[in-house]
Amino acid sequence: MHPFDYAKHKIADSSNKLYKYLLWTVFIAIAMFIVIIISIVVILGSSLADLDPNDLYGMIEALFTGGAVVIALVVIAGLALIIILIMTYIQYYKLGSGFSFLHKADPINDYGKNASYGIQGYIVAIILGIFVPGIGGTVISLIGNASLALGFYFVYRLFVDYQNKGRFNKKPPLILFIAVCINLITSIVSFFTLFGPIGNIIGFIMLVYGFRDLSKDITFVQPPTGGPARDQPVQSQTPSVSVAAQTETSPSTGAQFCSSCGAKVQSGVKFCENCGANI
Repeated sequence: MHPFDYAKHKIADSSNKLYKYLLWTVFIAIAMFIVIIISIVVILGSSLADLDPNDLYGMIEALFTGGAVVIALVVIAGLALIIILIMTYIQYYKLGSGFSFLHKADPINDYGKNASYGIQGYIVAIILGIFVPGIGGTVISLIGNASLALGFYFVYRLFVDYQNKGRFNKKPPLILFIAVCINLITSIVSFFTLFGPIGNIIGFIMLVYGFRDLSKDITFVQPPTGGPARDQPVQSQTPSVSVAAQTETSPSTGAQFCSSCGAKVQSGVKFCENCGANI
């Protein structure tokens, strides 16, 4: 596979997996929420009006008194969310690598390289934020979201450039950039108001659709002018001998070459000593 096609495949594969992982995150989160509500309302005999969202400790305590089955379901769902979250970050890293490969295979501009830096910078910030507690970790997380927004902005600019050069005939993918910007803004707003989660939900939904579209759009990008040079079969290291040269007699040795296998034979013989063909 040519490097240009490999880079497109890598980007499409990572985007498609991110799309699926985000959907699974939604399904598992909804399932966990339903289990918690049922355990509190049905098993414990409480009503929704009695639940206090601000009393998180009380809700957790009530949950764990609901029985081993409920606890097991919540633990399984929580572990599944953690696994999917780790797999999601891995695919973010691979997506950044894909744009890096795309830039190396088709360096028409620096947008692909900058997109790679932005997306992988987000992963670095996420990892650092885990080990930095308090407000410092929150600030690092915001910086990571800003880096991701820049990364997807350069993805958009890359597709615009492909479109201007006649190599992409669809609408450039802008939804990912808008989605991450919404998440960044609402993360900042959430420090001062309770309306932040609403924006995060909207941004999350747009991320799902954005990755779905990117996984398809990248496959429509046309290769550079003339098309990428396909991998050529490995040539034999034995020098080929033309038909004319095979029948000519060497002026210095009086030898000639077999027209069938190319082996050198002595002048005047009728059969090749190597393959037995007629000379």
